[in-house]
Amino acid sequence: MGFYIAHSEPATIKYRSSYCSKASMTIVITTVLTIVFPFLLSYRSHGFWLKHDTYREHPLIRFKYEYLLFLETQNFDSPIICSSIASIAQTEIDLMRCPLLTVHEADLNLDRIYDQLDFEVTAVLRDNETVYSATLLLLFDFKITNHCWLQMETLGWTTSETSLPSSRLDIIGDLVVSQKQPLPCHGRDVRYNESIMVSTTEDTYELPFILRNYATRNVTTHLTNLHRIWTHVQTPETSFVVSATIFYPEVTILYKPGFWQVIKFAWVQYFAVAVIFVFIARKVRRFIFTNHLVQTIKATPWEKPHYL
Repeated sequence: MGFYIAHSEPATIKYRSSYCSKASMTIVITTVLTIVFPFLLSYRSHGFWLKHDTYREHPLIRFKYEYLLFLETQNFDSPIICSSIASIAQTEIDLMRCPLLTVHEADLNLDRIYDQLDFEVTAVLRDNETVYSATLLLLFDFKITNHCWLQMETLGWTTSETSLPSSRLDIIGDLVVSQKQPLPCHGRDVRYNESIMVSTTEDTYELPFILRNYATRNVTTHLTNLHRIWTHVQTPETSFVVSATIFYPEVTILYKPGFWQVIKFAWVQYFAVAVIFVFIARKVRRFIFTNHLVQTIKATPWEKPHYL
C-alpha cells in the first residue's frame, strides 16, 4: 500500500536571548540596515521623489472667429490689414480690404471634439498690386479637463515671404502646446483666459508687443509641422487668398503630481530595493544564529527551552 504526504507543517526553531546581548544588537543592526540602505540607494539613484509627470489629452479647441492678417505689397506705406477683431477693425478701417471669409471646423473621428480648422480669407488687390509677404494670427479658445483643468485664450500664428508675384498662400500645420513649467493640477486655472490682443497705447496695436507679451505666459500654443505653399502667377491678380488648414492633435501636458502620486511612486522604488535587502538580511541572520556566532538558547518544538 502506497503513502503520500497529505499535510505538512514547518517546525519553527527559536533562538532566545536577553535584551542586552550581542544577539539583540545583531537584530537591531540588520533591521536598521534593511530599512535605511534601500532608502539611501533609491534616493541617491535620482528620481525618488516625483517632481513632475506627463499625460496625453486631446484638448477642446474652438476657433474664436477672430483673426489678424497682415499683407505686405510693393507699397510698404499701405499694407493690407484684415481682421475680425472689433478694436483693430475700427482702428484700421481704411486698410481693410477682405470682404470674404470662410471658416469650418470638423470632427473627423466623431468623438464630439473638433480635430481640424479650415480657414480661408480673400483680400481685394488694387491695380498692379502684388503681395510679397503674409502674416496670419488666429485666436482660439483652448481647454483641457481630464487631469488638469485649464482654459485660456491662445494663439497660432505664422509668417511667410516670397519674391515672385502670387495669388494664393496655403498654410498647413498643427496647433500644439508649449510649457515653461509644470501645471499645478488643483482647482480651475483661468489665469490666461484673457484677451491676447493688448494695445501698446490707446488704439495702437503692434505685433512685436503682442507676441512678446504672449510669450511671457507659462502655457502657450504655436503652429508646428508647418507647410507654406505659394501659388505664383505671371500677371497680377485682382484678389489674394490666404488658406489655412490647422489640425488639433493630442498634446502632452507637463504637470506637478499630487501628494499620493508622489508617495506611490517613491514606495514602488523603495519596495523594489527593500525586497533584496530583506532577503540578504534573513540569510545573514540565519548564518549567524545557526553557526552560534552569538550566544543564544536554541528552542525546538520537541525540546523544553532552557532559559538563561
